[in-house]
Amino acid sequence: MHNLAKLYFQGIGVPQDENTGLMWLAKAAAHGHVIAEQQMAALMQRAKAEG
Repeated sequence: MHNLAKLYFQGIGVPQDENTGLMWLAKAAAHGHVIAEQQMAALMQRAKAEG
């Protein structure tokens, strides 16, 4: 799931789609993927700082 998220974020082999990438990243984090959890936490911090 984490690798699929990266492919969508970068548009490698699939159309580039940040929303779909985020969905797969969130699924990976929800299933306990440590790196995905860290990336989601960083995105949440960034969103708080911007919002």
